[in-house]
Amino acid sequence: YSKSKHMQDKDYSQHIGKRIEMIHMEDPFPIQPGAQGKIVDYQAGMYHVQWDDGRGLNVIVDVDKYKIIS
Repeated sequence: YSKSKHMQDKDYSQHIGKRIEMIHMEDPFPIQPGAQGKIVDYQAGMYHVQWDDGRGLNVIVDVDKYKIIS
């Protein structure tokens, strides 16, 4: 069973405003494991995150490993 793209986006969009914790990021300058931040938007398969350390690097939902913590 495969959800439509619209439904997947809606499911991910419900996390806007919640906190996220990084587990592993595929990036040359990654957000470190254990770092936390707030999801401020979701677009094109990415969470836009304001990390507590001031960085603003996006999370790619199908590539990076993370957990929603609140």
